[in-house]
Parts: sequence; structure tokens; C-alpha cells
Amino acid sequence: MTDAKLVELRLEFRALIAGIMGGLEGSGWQPKISNARRTRAQQAEKVRLGYAMPGARNPGSHGWGLACDIIDRRHGWEVSETAARFFAELGDLALGAGLTWGGTWFGVGGTREHPTHTSPWNKWQVGWDPAHVQWPQQEIPPEWRTDYPPEF
Repeated sequence: MTDAKLVELRLEFRALIAGIMGGLEGSGWQPKISNARRTRAQQAEKVRLGYAMPGARNPGSHGWGLACDIIDRRHGWEVSETAARFFAELGDLALGAGLTWGGTWFGVGGTREHPTHTSPWNKWQVGWDPAHVQWPQQEIPPEWRTDYPPEF
């Protein structure tokens, strides 16, 4: 498995993502990083389009090389039961690696059974950003909170 966007990720995170993608491939999926590093302008556009929360750090984890979005090459962002199964397996692997998964995000005060954020994924009990995987915010060392790589 090679994914050109892996090089956009901080080395410590890259190793975990490579393992997750290998696990997905072992289950017959075709994982692809659809989005890794983002500039401040790209993050602002995601917020404008409603794909990122307005209060999100700009660019935050994506700009720091500590977040990416992973999809299956065949299913992309289609809203389907098959894609939901892919995202659920992605989530199991990400959480098992100690990472944060956007499929657990159900809105403020929301739960899997009672989400407060309306999403097409709700019917499969998957949170609103199921492709998103990131290093846990509370575990990011201060020296990592810079654009990555530095010349970016």
C-alpha cells in the first residue's frame, strides 16, 4: 500500500495511519487518504462550506500533519450501507490505535442513539465526519502545534 498523501503527515501519525490502512486492505477494502494537510485558506473554505466547524482551529490538526480523511476508493463519500461499514471498520482501527475518529461525533450532547447533529450517517449510528482520523487533541505536544512540514 502506498498513498502519496502519507508524506504529508507527521512521522508519528503517519506510522499509525499506515497501519490502519494496512488493516483495512487486509479486510478487502481499498483505503485512500482523500485529505491530509490543509492550508489556512483550505480550512477556511471547509468551514464556509459547512464541512468543518466554525470554531475549529485553522488549520489545526490537518495543518499540523496530525489529521486525515480516509475513504474507500470504490465508494468515496457515497452515503450507503457499504460505505458505513467501511467507516465503522476505519473507526474500530483508529480507536484501537488510540486516535480520535469523527464517526463518534454526534453533536454537542449527542449520542449514537440520539444525535444532536443531523447527518446522513445517523441511520447507521455513525457520526457526522466518519472519514476523519486525528491524533487526540489533548495529547498533542505544544511543539507539534505548528504547520507541518515547517515549509508548508
